[in-house]
Amino acid sequence: MLSESERELIAAAVDGILAPAGDASFRLLIADSSEAVILFQQLQLNSARLKSAPRYAAPASLAPQVLNRVANLPRPVPTTVGRQPLAVRGRPNLVPYGLAAAVLLSVASASFWYAWDDARKSEVYAQRERLPNPIEPPPSQPVPARTLPSEPPIQVLPPAVPSAGPVEVAVLPTPPEAAPTPRTFGSDGLVASPPLTDVKPFESVQLRLPLLLSMSELEKEDARSKLRDELSRDPAYRIDLFTRDAAKAVDVFQTVCKVAGVHLAIDAVAKDRMAKKLPSSWVIYSEVLTADELAQLVVQLSKATERPIATAHVIPAQQAEQRELRDLLGVDPGLWKRPKTAPKPISANTGDQIVANLLKGKTVEKPALLMTYSPANARSVAATSKEIKSFLERREERKPNAVPVMIVIRMSN
Repeated sequence: MLSESERELIAAAVDGILAPAGDASFRLLIADSSEAVILFQQLQLNSARLKSAPRYAAPASLAPQVLNRVANLPRPVPTTVGRQPLAVRGRPNLVPYGLAAAVLLSVASASFWYAWDDARKSEVYAQRERLPNPIEPPPSQPVPARTLPSEPPIQVLPPAVPSAGPVEVAVLPTPPEAAPTPRTFGSDGLVASPPLTDVKPFESVQLRLPLLLSMSELEKEDARSKLRDELSRDPAYRIDLFTRDAAKAVDVFQTVCKVAGVHLAIDAVAKDRMAKKLPSSWVIYSEVLTADELAQLVVQLSKATERPIATAHVIPAQQAEQRELRDLLGVDPGLWKRPKTAPKPISANTGDQIVANLLKGKTVEKPALLMTYSPANARSVAATSKEIKSFLERREERKPNAVPVMIVIRMSN
């Protein structure tokens, strides 16, 4: 598509007002652009048609009719203030004459345009028969360079420039091939990899999803059995308890721990936030409970009268849980650490040993630690917390059947 400056350059060449400096640019444009050639031919043809159009005079009766129409117009009455008119006396009123001249000019222009339009159409039809077709012949025929037509009565001249000469019209380029010719190949031309012979059949993969249980489900035996089985599969776990009232949920958790024989030590910062009922999430860490004891603890939470905890999410502990516990406790908890010696099988006199210990007034202690989980800036500093230091000092070698667990009591959305 031609730009505005290129169109102006072609129009200047047609009108004969092309400057000497623009002659080289015009000739280069004509030689390189077929669209410029077509526009140049059209403008030259239009210019020749306008110059050869006949001129028609207005009818002789037009002027008297206009003057008669103007004379019959009502004359304006000047506005006066007192006895003196606003208009200056002695100066003629030229408004009617201006109106008459405007009407006369409009009628004359309309008559000329109507007559010229008919003559132009007749001339276009006549010239279309005489002028050659600007479209190039097929590529198979030789295409000689041609000049603009100069047949009478229209004479097409080259631009009036100092170095004027016959302007050669650039030959339109041969259009490129729309698409390559289809080619066929035999089987010898195909290139492919050898067929696979050692393809193994698909094997089923069993996915393991985290266990999500509502507290109401734990009323059924199959849900409790599923919880115990899940807690027996991995060496360490994380249990998220979702609630809408974290303060009430932590109170119920403390009560259940007392019933289950779990000694729950509460960090001083967490105890202060509980007393002030500040919005918080809580974390409990224990590494002495077995899988059955953990399952029983969760089941006891589901049996609470108010039941502030709605759901329990049980997932195996990962590196993220170990990093969080290391930040909370100040030491690596060693979630996957186990005794070097293999555990001894349960003997038949285990029950007798437990009874003997009870008779001696000794009870098996099950320590756990409760701390602030969130907000993170409200957590205790492990190095300055007495409760955390006491919990770490009382740690013993982990039993083979113990399952370290990180329990988080958190708000549900």
